[in-house]
Amino acid sequence: MIIAVIIAAALASGCTRTRANLVENRTVSVETVDSQRTRVSRVSAYQEDTQLVITGRLRRRGTFAVAGSGLVDVIILGPDGTVIDEGSTRYVPRLIRKGHSSTFTMRFPVVAPKGTVVRVAHHPRLYNHPKNGS
Repeated sequence: MIIAVIIAAALASGCTRTRANLVENRTVSVETVDSQRTRVSRVSAYQEDTQLVITGRLRRRGTFAVAGSGLVDVIILGPDGTVIDEGSTRYVPRLIRKGHSSTFTMRFPVVAPKGTVVRVAHHPRLYNHPKNGS
């Protein structure tokens, strides 16, 4: 009985989190920029209270091995094309094997207005490796 009262009080007090899919309701559109070795896919944008949450996947392209050598860059553009916010994050797992994908999630302190554009790109970081002769 006490548990039911606590749950009812939490729901009534507004402790629930709202999560609207902004791509499905056409508030936000998504642009993806693939790199030579990866393809950005399944990007979603959600509004969780006052945070804009961007999620997606990276899949390797062709026979290239992708072993954690890059970042995912996200730019949030307002309806007029101005940059609202931007950032970079790592993806998990860092090694993208054939037939698998890696995921990423980024949070921005933004309430997205209708017409917002989310641009997501994989940015490879190439390192000199002794086996490459560099």
